[in-house]
Amino acid sequence: MKINKLGALLVAFLFGFSSVAYVLSFTATEKEEFYLPRFITYPLTQENINKIIEKDKVVIVYIWSFDYKECEEYENKLLELVENFNNSVYLNSINTYYYPEIPILDIPYLKIIGKNGEKEFKLKLPELNEVKKEICALFETQPKECENV
Repeated sequence: MKINKLGALLVAFLFGFSSVAYVLSFTATEKEEFYLPRFITYPLTQENINKIIEKDKVVIVYIWSFDYKECEEYENKLLELVENFNNSVYLNSINTYYYPEIPILDIPYLKIIGKNGEKEFKLKLPELNEVKKEICALFETQPKECENV
């Protein structure tokens, strides 16, 4: 399900950013591969998580503190870290800026789920590169990006 950036942003402004995920979720079908635009939140139901990890792919769930600037910086670093995994890693960003019902955390919280289990972290930006090893450990069949980790 590929959505172009302009279309997604238009939906975002019409319905509010928090609604975009739900609009996208209703347009997905069983036959389609998961394609998660990296600038959009996707609702991670247990069913969706199961579909992703069945294919031996990794789901990354991350929740930010309320500081929007810190969120953006952290997201960019995380995207940099995982964009070499060639569609094996799926991001689900839950930003407390748009989801006030989520408790505000002092520092970003990161959860990674894979076929071999799940890991949770509370991280500061400089520690982020250490996460790559943990991501690799969650794949049953190691992607080539994990060879030199």
